[in-house]
Amino acid sequence: MVSDDLKARILYVDDEEENLMVFKSAFRRNYQVSIAQSVAEANVLLNDNTFDIIISDQRMPDTTGVEFLKNLADTQENIKMILTGFSDMEAIIDAMNSGKIYKYITKPWQRLELQKVLDEALKHSTSNKNQKEKFAKVNEEIKILENLRGSPGELSAEATTQLELLKYKDAYQEMSRQLDESNKNVQLLSEIGQEIISNLHIDAIIDSTYEYVNDLMDANVLGIGIYNNETRQIVFPGYLENGEKLPFTFSIDDENRYAVWCYKNGQEIFINDNEIEHTRYIAKRLSPKSGNKVESIIYLPLKIKDTVIGVMTAQSYKKNAYSTYHLNILRNISIYVATALENAKAYQMIELQKSEIEHKNLDLEEKVQQRTLQFQQKNDELVSTYNNVKLLSEIGQQITATLSLEKIIETVYENVNKLMDASVFAIGVYNQEEQKIEMNGTIEKGEKLPYYYYSLDDDNRNAVWCFKNQKEVIINDYEREYNKYIQTIPKTIVGERPESLIFLPLVTESKIIGIISVQSFKKHSYNNYHLDILRSLASYVTIALQNSTSYLKMTKAFEDLKAAQMKLIEAEKMASLGVLTAGVAHEINNPVNFISAGIDSLELNYDDVEKLLSMYLQYNPKTSSADEWDKIEALRTELHPEDLLPEIAVLINSIKSGAKRTSEIVLGLKNFTRLDENDMKLAKLEEGIDNTLVILNNKLKNKIEIIKEYGDTPPIICYPGQLNQVFMNMLHNASDAIEVKGTITIKTWVDKNQLYIRFTDTGKGMSKEIRSHIFEPFYTTKEVGKGTGLGLSITYGIIEKHHGKIEVESMEGVGTTFTITLPLKN
Repeated sequence: MVSDDLKARILYVDDEEENLMVFKSAFRRNYQVSIAQSVAEANVLLNDNTFDIIISDQRMPDTTGVEFLKNLADTQENIKMILTGFSDMEAIIDAMNSGKIYKYITKPWQRLELQKVLDEALKHSTSNKNQKEKFAKVNEEIKILENLRGSPGELSAEATTQLELLKYKDAYQEMSRQLDESNKNVQLLSEIGQEIISNLHIDAIIDSTYEYVNDLMDANVLGIGIYNNETRQIVFPGYLENGEKLPFTFSIDDENRYAVWCYKNGQEIFINDNEIEHTRYIAKRLSPKSGNKVESIIYLPLKIKDTVIGVMTAQSYKKNAYSTYHLNILRNISIYVATALENAKAYQMIELQKSEIEHKNLDLEEKVQQRTLQFQQKNDELVSTYNNVKLLSEIGQQITATLSLEKIIETVYENVNKLMDASVFAIGVYNQEEQKIEMNGTIEKGEKLPYYYYSLDDDNRNAVWCFKNQKEVIINDYEREYNKYIQTIPKTIVGERPESLIFLPLVTESKIIGIISVQSFKKHSYNNYHLDILRSLASYVTIALQNSTSYLKMTKAFEDLKAAQMKLIEAEKMASLGVLTAGVAHEINNPVNFISAGIDSLELNYDDVEKLLSMYLQYNPKTSSADEWDKIEALRTELHPEDLLPEIAVLINSIKSGAKRTSEIVLGLKNFTRLDENDMKLAKLEEGIDNTLVILNNKLKNKIEIIKEYGDTPPIICYPGQLNQVFMNMLHNASDAIEVKGTITIKTWVDKNQLYIRFTDTGKGMSKEIRSHIFEPFYTTKEVGKGTGLGLSITYGIIEKHHGKIEVESMEGVGTTFTITLPLKN
């Protein structure tokens, strides 16, 4: 037997007397064990004794085990510090971060496992050669614990659901923002068109266009050039750079000017790096006639029907400033500008003709009739063009306000035949997952065709060619012109084969989302005028599809949000169980430790008694030798039976105490957790409050004094479990509001057929702003993962369900009072 002087000395600190007794009984054979029921008692022992190991419980009155051991470590450098308690992640991380605490032992502990930890601690205290490895391991544990704390997979169900809810809310808000932005741009395009067309002077047209274009995109430079057939020049009467007019001209023979290339070829120019990409259009890059050097350029031909009358350009000093989205915007605006320029030209002609009549004194009546007829013809053309533009705008507004793909197709089909021969109209939507273009609403001769699709692997389809190349397809004689895009004439999947067709890609700012097509059973049905119209329609359809897709995503997000909300509400309904998991777990942990560790120690004592008693029973005074009696006396001296029997009695009492406390907690849980009861029952509310206080005992003890002022109130018909949840929310919030120490006063009384319950705390109180939001769903002042913001919202709903009301009074720095009023008869 090892002498007590040679045994290692251990100090065990715990506010539960039973824990101290079972520990001392379990380890007194191996170590010199001292116990303390408070930090003050521990400090007295530390002043008079030296110890090799100090073990402290985490939760104690007035302090925590972490703080006690951290403070102690500054003066007790050679002592190994061990912390015990319930699995509290914050406490573990705090302990590891301190660098002072050797181990964290989770209750209830097992004697043999704890024995290993103690032996290891003692071994490490005599040798420092592995200190670097120990610190590396501690740092690794800290990182792992910090990662776990930040990992949604390790968070509570409540916290995980809250994170999902925020995601859905963020997604919902972002999609709402995109939808609002798309609708704003569509309306702005319509307003731009009306403003531009209403001008009859070129300067006003240019000024209006410059102002509005810069609302939609980066256009440091905006120019409108008009071709003068007499001088063979493209004249820019209003080339605007940063708001300053820089008029100039280009000769039609100057092949190294983008404006000339665009006009002559009647095609668009799209450049995002002028230095690298200019060779696609011109051989030599010339310096600008005036103004600064630009990097991104868009040029579009201005057309009236098939005739190019000039060019329009937007330019930026930045590289990669433009996308197909911006190109589509300018395409729409260019139609309005071309119409406005033609209107202005006609107006100038009239003004010129009036001037000529006045100066030459010609036959007024004849000239007026002649010019009036010419003007009428021209005006008819302009009215037709204007009406077409107006119709396009109306179609755009209709379809961008529609969230159904089928309705979009029907709306366009009903109107597009007023602008061109569109015996067939179709919209195809790209299915990225299945790599196909889905035709889910093609209309042919007024009849809706069944669903079909084009696989992106089928390169012998015009729709696939258009989609993959992101270029337009225009055919006016199918048998002669098909080979410009595909190798053979394919068999139609549905419907009849057309003679003329147009396919256009539907392109957003960042990606292609599908195709649009008009088709005719007549040859030579389409020209560039119809292509421009369809381009404008494609822009609107693209926006409408984006809106539709965003709406579907938003609807799904909303449904997911509702589902997440329901999960969160259910989680909040069980919040009381969550609270008791955090609080009751600690409460039940100690009595479980009394029982498990006490039984272990009792077993050791029983073995000692059994060993001694067995030797006594085998001893026979008549036949046994003196040596046998000496062995009995030696064993008696070693085991101290005079100490064993009182210790056994203490252990039995500890086990009884643990069983009794466990039984009381289980009974409290049984009375409290009636959350699934759906029937109204007669219940006395004070009993529910008392059950809730049992559950919250660990959260409240050593910190909050509960003052009960119960009146003579009768039982009422109610949902007892739901009202228990209300009491839990009231007391839990009041406890959180008291940061150090304070009181919670609970008062009940009856007045005029109303039962009143009032909870008053001496916490930090609330501002007027916070009070105005506390009953709103999801409103919380706690950090993410600490609260859902639904506790008081659900409380409000439960009280309303009982036809009652809840009121709040609060003052910052003073405290808060919640008063619940319930009718005596429901």
